Amino acid sequence: MNTEQVGGFKGTYSISDDEIVVSVTHTWNEEWDWEGENDPVWNEESDEYVFLFTPGSSTLAVTDFYEEVIVMDKITFGKPDFLSDPPFGWFDGESVYLAFEVTGENPYSYVWGSQYKLGTWDASGTENGYIRTVVTSYSIGDTAPYLNLNWGFLNPYSYYKGEGIQLDIEMYYGDGITTITFEPDTASIE
Repeated sequence: MNTEQVGGFKGTYSISDDEIVVSVTHTWNEEWDWEGENDPVWNEESDEYVFLFTPGSSTLAVTDFYEEVIVMDKITFGKPDFLSDPPFGWFDGESVYLAFEVTGENPYSYVWGSQYKLGTWDASGTENGYIRTVVTSYSIGDTAPYLNLNWGFLNPYSYYKGEGIQLDIEMYYGDGITTITFEPDTASIE
């Protein structure tokens, strides 16, 4: 898998009673000459950014460097039973399989064709919310070795229970983000 650094900062941060201080020590050189000799590098460039914040019981208000206030809601995550209830996981009817277990070394598993992702999970809400996964192992192909990773994902979902059970998850699939509809996997039930 090829990746390129396109921008960013290195540094440290600290949090006090009412402010977050970000101390930048390096800035990524975005002046990369794609056909020349100027390879991208980290420039030693120090700067400091101070963000004031006001905590509430279920919100956090942060003042950005444009002095605009951004209010964020607190979201509680856990392991709701309905995601781990199907004993054989969730299947989209075509090629994507998901499993959420309450315990185990890799309680989250994702299979799409020959891609295998293992890791951890938790979720917010009951009928609507977010599924947060961290992929710690990844493999392409049945015989390929697993790579150790730390990829985090936050995917919106909706859960429906009526005549049938359905789980809609907005996630990366193919060339972009789409909503995939899953139902309990019954293919393994005899």
